[in-house]
Amino acid sequence: MTLLRFEPMKQCVGVNQAAKRWLEENSQYNYHSTNKLSPRTNVSENDDSIFVSMDLPGVKKEDIKLTIEDNILTIEGKKAEPQKDENTILHRNERVFGEFNRAFTLPKDVETDSVKANFVDGVLTIDLKKYVPAAKQERAIEIN
Repeated sequence: MTLLRFEPMKQCVGVNQAAKRWLEENSQYNYHSTNKLSPRTNVSENDDSIFVSMDLPGVKKEDIKLTIEDNILTIEGKKAEPQKDENTILHRNERVFGEFNRAFTLPKDVETDSVKANFVDGVLTIDLKKYVPAAKQERAIEIN
């Protein structure tokens, strides 16, 4: 009769690895392991502006649409899949293609007329000037 050594921790390591793999594959924050294009984005601000920068490698400028409505910035676009040769065999496919749509509720009201967007080297940068209400002015009223 063959005796097998009891190693309870070996099973725990296997469960831990399986859970980690499941989380990576099903995480909305994991860009590469999902089949949905969800570009990485940074949102920051200073005293005057809110800045949004989004990584969009391989996306053409004309395939991006920006809108602001009710203090929500929406960035839509598509990354086209390159043409495939029928004779080429694909061994691994981690690149994601297709349409994307990201919406961000802005932390402050912005001046929609002064929004500036720039797209250089696959990075979309948006500068949103914060709305500054006009200072209330006191007006003297003449008494007749």
